[in-house]
Amino acid sequence: MSIDDNEAAVWQTLQDEGWSVPAVSKGRSAFVMFVMPGGVTPNGARSTDYEMTYWTADLPTLKEGDPITVAGVKYKVRDTPDVTAMPGYSRTGNFKHALLTALK
Repeated sequence: MSIDDNEAAVWQTLQDEGWSVPAVSKGRSAFVMFVMPGGVTPNGARSTDYEMTYWTADLPTLKEGDPITVAGVKYKVRDTPDVTAMPGYSRTGNFKHALLTALK
């Protein structure tokens, strides 16, 4: 099994186990791991921001300033999403991390 296949299987398991929530941006739907301020990120750190980790292929053109709705709440992407890694994996580019700003 390639690293890409293995990471895809991990991502699917996280979705199946309820660790992700639905998101929509520019007409594209995806599941994202979403953390609110005070929550714990996938790498175990305490978050001070709204942030999400997502499968890059699901939202390939997501960029700073884009609107996104996560679990029914509207946000704006605050910074350019960066390549990240799930704990125990290298930075293959399959996952990205984005900071969000809540919209009123």
